[in-house]
Amino acid sequence: MSNNIKEYWIFIDDSGNIELSDESKYFIYAGLLFQHKKDIEEFRINFEKTLISLFGNNKEVKGSDRISKEKRIKINNCIINSNCKLFCVIVEKNSSYMLKNIEKQFKILSDNINKNKKAKRIIKKIRKNEYGRQKTYFIGQLITLIKKKNIYNKNAKINIISDKEYLYYSKFETMDKYLKYGQKYLSFFDYEFNFKMEDSKKDYCLQGADFVAYSIGRAYNEEDKEFFNYIDNLKHIVYKNLPFLNKEDEISKNIDKNIKIDNI
Repeated sequence: MSNNIKEYWIFIDDSGNIELSDESKYFIYAGLLFQHKKDIEEFRINFEKTLISLFGNNKEVKGSDRISKEKRIKINNCIINSNCKLFCVIVEKNSSYMLKNIEKQFKILSDNINKNKKAKRIIKKIRKNEYGRQKTYFIGQLITLIKKKNIYNKNAKINIISDKEYLYYSKFETMDKYLKYGQKYLSFFDYEFNFKMEDSKKDYCLQGADFVAYSIGRAYNEEDKEFFNYIDNLKHIVYKNLPFLNKEDEISKNIDKNIKIDNI
């Protein structure tokens, strides 16, 4: 990589369940943005020290775990006092025609197959892919938000590290290609994307993203804003609400044309 190309690191995790069948009203992606490697290492060192001081070991603690308010505040303080910036996208599920369309198409297909077990498996796979596709889209919206608010370089290498989950890229094959060619706004810039998934147990930055996502999810899905307000007041969270009316950015309103139900 050329010395004049700026490099960024974004660690992301989600909160809530994207499927409309789940009772949660909101689905959230949160991201921690770092602009220097030394800040990442410092974050990891301090986060591990915080876990050891609170729990006597450095094992992963999830935001959703039952821990005392005092311990949660100390973990949040570790994030707040670090040299990173916080971003998130907040999806109101019942207002998303893209998510509603998945269930609509799933019902239409299901109603027309009777009790064919093979067809049911294929349709469930289609449904899983479509939700994976929407997750891909929402991650793209998070990266777009971060670019608009904090990345001003024409050329940049953007490293994106996500906890392990199921995503679907359709014709783009990889997340890197989707971000470069499938997200209309990002396609105007000469960015190199490097997307990878890691086990959050092995990365304290992902664990930090999990705590931020959980605090936001708790505020929206449980109407308990205590920890969201605590983080936001001390270290501003930049966020975007979805859906919005710009349909040009969506992946597709229709069921994936690349998956067909044949010979059933």
